[in-house]
Formats: sequence, structure tokens, C-alpha cells
Amino acid sequence: MLDAVELLITLPLLFGLLHFMTPAVRYISCYSRKMQCQFGVIPVLYYVFDYLTRVYTDLLSSGAPVVVEFMPFICCGAYLVFLLYNFTKGQEENRMREIQKSLDMQVAQSMREITALRESQNLAAVTAMTCVIIYNIYMPVWRTIRYRRQRIIYLISVMSWISRR
Repeated sequence: MLDAVELLITLPLLFGLLHFMTPAVRYISCYSRKMQCQFGVIPVLYYVFDYLTRVYTDLLSSGAPVVVEFMPFICCGAYLVFLLYNFTKGQEENRMREIQKSLDMQVAQSMREITALRESQNLAAVTAMTCVIIYNIYMPVWRTIRYRRQRIIYLISVMSWISRR
């Protein structure tokens, strides 16, 4: 009867653990080997402690206070080391993300500036070409006009032609 109750409790607990913990354990495999080792050191230390105090000696059953306090101390220490490493790794990743974001913004700004410079250069080239055309075509006509009023009318017609382009 006791074995049946034990199986009724153990098997659903096992399947629940497998169902809910498998994705988390699979996610740990994406971490570096160092992080995986730090994560796995707690169970290893527990098994070493358990074998040293139960299998090879009777220290745990003797009730010595040093032995009883040793494993929680080791587990807490290993957990704190794991937390510190994880925290520094997280800070480093955040800093790298900030640097990447800053570099992306600088690249985008540089691209905008390059585009603006190209447009300005094209506009300057068009303006220079227009000035050369005006000079070569209209200057000889300008020199033949004698009166000031006729030059002003001619200048206005040239400017209106330029504004239409």
C-alpha cells in the first residue's frame, strides 16, 4: 500500500517536473560553459556532501552542528557566486547593447549626412552648369545691348527662365 501511494505521488511529480523544467534546462544550454558549470556546481556539491556525510561516514546522523551547517553554507556561497557572475555578465551585455545602439545611431546619422552632402553636391553641380550655360549663351547678347533699361528687361527674362528650370 505504501509503495502504491509513493508511486501515485512520485510519478505525477516527475511528469510535472519534466514538463515544466525541460524548457528551462534546455534554455541553460544556450549559456556559456562557464555559466553552465556554475549552475551545476550546487547539485554536485550536494552529492559530494551527501556521500561524505552519509555513505562514507556517519557524520550527518551523528548530528554534529558543523556538518549540519556546512551544506547550506556551501549552497549559499555557490548561489552567491552564480548571482555575481550572472549580474556582471548582464551588465556587460547591457553595456554592449548600449554601445551597439550608439553605433547604429551614429551610422544612421552619417548616412543622412552623406545623403545631404550628395544632394548638395548635385545641386551645386546643376547650379554651376546653369551659370556656365547662361554665361556662354547670354553674355554675348548682354554685351550688344546698349541701354540700361533693355539690360534690365533682358536680365528679368533670363531670371524667369532660370526659375522655370
